[in-house]
Amino acid sequence: MKTLLSILATGLLMLVLTPSALSTGGLYGNAYVKSTATGLGNGSSWTDAYTSLQEAIDKAIPGDVICVAQGTYLPTHIQGDDTLRNRTFYINKSIVLYGGFIGDPGTEGSFEDRNPGLYVTTLSGDLGVNGEVTDNAFHVVYFDHVSDSTHLDGFVIANGNSLDGGGFNSTGTGIFNNATAGRSHPLIANCIIRNNIASESAGGMLNYAGEGGHANPRLTNCSFIQNEGSGGGAFSNYTDTEGEAKPVFINCIFKGNTARTAGGGVMNVIAHSAISGPIMINCVMTGNHSPFNTAIQGIATGNGAASPELINCTMSGNSGGAIRVVDLGEQKSVIKIRNSIIYGNAGGTGISTNGAAVDAAFSVIPFGFPGENILGLDPGFVSQPPVDSANVEGDVHLLENSLAIDAGRNEDVPSTIQTDLDKKPRFINHANGEAGIVDIGAYEVQHITTSVDQFLSHTDWDAYPNPAIDKLTVKLTDKIEAGQLRMLDAHGRLVSFQNISREARTRRSMCLNCLPVYISYAWSSTVPLM
Repeated sequence: MKTLLSILATGLLMLVLTPSALSTGGLYGNAYVKSTATGLGNGSSWTDAYTSLQEAIDKAIPGDVICVAQGTYLPTHIQGDDTLRNRTFYINKSIVLYGGFIGDPGTEGSFEDRNPGLYVTTLSGDLGVNGEVTDNAFHVVYFDHVSDSTHLDGFVIANGNSLDGGGFNSTGTGIFNNATAGRSHPLIANCIIRNNIASESAGGMLNYAGEGGHANPRLTNCSFIQNEGSGGGAFSNYTDTEGEAKPVFINCIFKGNTARTAGGGVMNVIAHSAISGPIMINCVMTGNHSPFNTAIQGIATGNGAASPELINCTMSGNSGGAIRVVDLGEQKSVIKIRNSIIYGNAGGTGISTNGAAVDAAFSVIPFGFPGENILGLDPGFVSQPPVDSANVEGDVHLLENSLAIDAGRNEDVPSTIQTDLDKKPRFINHANGEAGIVDIGAYEVQHITTSVDQFLSHTDWDAYPNPAIDKLTVKLTDKIEAGQLRMLDAHGRLVSFQNISREARTRRSMCLNCLPVYISYAWSSTVPLM
């Protein structure tokens, strides 16, 4: 009798990078933070954890790792004037902060049960009266000239507000990365930056390299959701005086962000005689709203260049259009687009320039856009995002008959990128599951089923639809008497489990933040979604 069926399914879990800084046995220098701890408060264990995250940061030395349990944490470091709203989480050293732990005694030093999607760890700017935004923090997180050894991993960063702030306190509300006249290159991974509002630019994050600074953060598996600014609703990228601001985004999502009065619902990119421009790989940008300009807006002056680069990205449903770069100087700016879908945005092709060049190839861009192997027809999304306002609707996974399947160019994908936004394999032939040509866009259409041969032959079961949005049906042949169904995330962690049997006929399994799983046998029908 077959006893086990394991399946990887498209779910709603936050995907987590496996940390390498700690081993199962722990590492000298760890500190633990838990908002509800009642022990000695010295950070030596979950029982004796710090209750203040900033205290743990202040006492850490370079190389230390801070583990933070689920819960909501408020900033306490005063940056600027001595007022309530000038409190922030201040990070100015090479340390690593991991959120997403359950915080149970005895689990110190182990990442086996770490799950930021389940054990939500929130850094909140909701100071003062709970739920009253007018007294919220101007900056929730503040990086001050940090190295690439500084990591922030597994947090929700939310509820900053700088609407009536001025100068320094008007921008960079969720995260402020300060590289003024120096360098700041943090790694931000597995974070959700949401519901932050800026008076000026950068509701979600400001990457600031003024006075010739260099700000090159790396963001992986992050989401910017429903942030707002006058421009650069989710992110603002600024540099001047021969400086450099080149953030790298890998597997990031930008949805429902707003630029109120200027361009850049997703991002503005500013270069005054300097180099500014994001590199975006496997990223999705949908439903971002800018009434006056595009989702990504760039401006260059002097000998500067504002040059966004998109590889295997998808942009759709952005109300002001997709990308616009204005080069008012020596016109060195170039928009580079490879293996990407820019379709269904306002403004025709969604791309416009003034003095900048466009280098596009092997992409889906409508209306006869110039470039090598440019496809102009509907790419075939599961659900087209609406265009008329800031929203988080739509699903830009590709349908199985999409023209974007196997239409990209493999050599344009960086060698370090072997998976798509779902953390599923790139370069897959969806018809037979063997190696193939990369699909255009952020998602790769996979082979219809996945099987673990030593447990159950792929001829004895099927799973559909693929990709799945709100329901997954697993169909078994009637020769299967009983067994276990395990639903795993993309890193092999168990997120749902149930025993199955012929007698049970049809069952439903639910788990927090994961996809409902429906089990049916060949001789029974699939239950509808309730």
